[in-house]
Amino acid sequence: MTRSLGQTWLQTQTKRLVCGVTSSIATSGLMLGAAIAPLAAQFIAMPEVIALTTIQERTISVSGNGSVAIPSTHAVVRLGVEVQGRDAASVQAQLAAQSNTLVDWLKKQALEDLQTQSISLSPRYGRNSELIGYTASTTLTFRTAIADSGKVIDGAVKNGATRINNISLTATPAAIQEARKQALILASQNAQAEADIVLGALGLSRREIIGIQLQGAPSFQFATRGGIAMEAPGAPIVGGEQTISAFVTMQIRY
Repeated sequence: MTRSLGQTWLQTQTKRLVCGVTSSIATSGLMLGAAIAPLAAQFIAMPEVIALTTIQERTISVSGNGSVAIPSTHAVVRLGVEVQGRDAASVQAQLAAQSNTLVDWLKKQALEDLQTQSISLSPRYGRNSELIGYTASTTLTFRTAIADSGKVIDGAVKNGATRINNISLTATPAAIQEARKQALILASQNAQAEADIVLGALGLSRREIIGIQLQGAPSFQFATRGGIAMEAPGAPIVGGEQTISAFVTMQIRY
């Protein structure tokens, strides 16, 4: 009986909402209606909820990539001074004197970002684990134009450097940043083009972009032509191209 009254009330209320008809109902119907009104409201709103969910689920996720090649114009050089001796004090003193000579000379060159990377002092042991002396070292880095890097490195060796740890060829930070912007533009265009291909094949079209995600840090690839040789004075260092890549993922509604 209660179920029958509830169904009758729900049908009556739905008809009144649709047609705009107002009338009074029995007291018992009002009490029962108050009890099941939330259920009726959910029933009436359900088609809208279903439609909204359907629209939100009509999305496609696509990824795009873009790459821009720029010339490597600068060399980032990492070199050092290493000395050995029998006692720590003399080794430290020798390292300080040799490093000061090197730094003074480097400061007179056309360099960028000259800085000390590390300083160390460590004991040396013989075959029988006896202490035989100490090794002290310091490492410096700087950036210079590739065209000047060969003579700068040769001069550094003549003025106290004992190790060339690493040389990497790169573009300027400003050039890299500009290339990254262009790579992001290309990646965004590529992602949208991929979506258009898939949706077009299905007779659909994209409506709007509802989500964008940049995938990690920009990727750098180096392609260096020529070579690096440190045996002879004035050794050639030839720059190549540096490729900046960007990756984008988009959620697109269709």
